[in-house]
Parts: sequence; C-alpha cells; structure tokens
Amino acid sequence: MTMAIRIKDDSHEQMLNRDSRPPLMETKAQLLEREEIIHYFETLIDLIRKARISQKKVLIHSLRGRNRAPAFVAAYLMHCNRVTRVRAINKITKMV
Repeated sequence: MTMAIRIKDDSHEQMLNRDSRPPLMETKAQLLEREEIIHYFETLIDLIRKARISQKKVLIHSLRGRNRAPAFVAAYLMHCNRVTRVRAINKITKMV
C-alpha cells in the first residue's frame, strides 16, 4: 500500500493533514460527527485520482465504521467511472 486515506469522524482538526513519509503516504480527512461529507468528495476524489495516476494503491477506511469510507468510494466510482449509485454500491459490496 502506498497511500491510505483515513476518515476520522470525530476530530476538530484540519480536514486534511498530509503525511508524505515514504513508502506510505497517509492522508487524513477529519470530519465532525454530524458533518455533511459531500463537501469533501471533490478533494478526496482528486487525491485518489492523483494516487492512481502515480500507480499507487489506495486504502480508504473509517475509524468508527459509519459507512463514510464506502460513501467516498461510491462517490469516486460514480464520478470517475460514470456509473450509477446502484452500480457503485454493487461494486463495493463485491469488494468486501
């Protein structure tokens, strides 16, 4: 794994805190518990796209397991692969 995107959903720190220590680059998206995640889709989609262009692997996970990580993956698939919400969810379901 060369890049991890951790979605921390209970922090008041900055939204993104980039850590570029080789070989792992960890990007933290820190969201408030009740914060709307849609505001972060564009930023994280861009990070994923850059990682994939650099042929890096990407891991997205949520610390509390509140379905935020799959929501970001679905947003990425819908945006970049131009698939419907249902197809994105089906693809994610097959991954796990």
